[in-house]
Amino acid sequence: MDIDQRFTFLSDEFSDVMGPETTDIVGQTWEEVAERFGLDARGLIARALDRRDTWSGKTVDWPVTGAPLRVPVDMAALPAFDRNRKIRGLSRFRCLPHGRCGRGQGKIF
Repeated sequence: MDIDQRFTFLSDEFSDVMGPETTDIVGQTWEEVAERFGLDARGLIARALDRRDTWSGKTVDWPVTGAPLRVPVDMAALPAFDRNRKIRGLSRFRCLPHGRCGRGQGKIF
């Protein structure tokens, strides 16, 4: 995720588990994705992203393409800084499917 909170990468493993329609998000902001899929009604992830700090333990129910199913996904982020300690974005923005979710557990997207 870049400094503007746009997704810049999504792992193949996460895409394989969640499906193409719900993972076609590269280039979109967190706000756009959250609104599209109803992921962050209370704004917990948005506030964590705005702080531009390390965080973890926030869960969203991510939809699965072609199924009336949402998979609980634990999210965490680690800020990436340049040489001058200016934040560039979030590196290792993680999405960790809870429990039994098939392939993709613990993969970075």
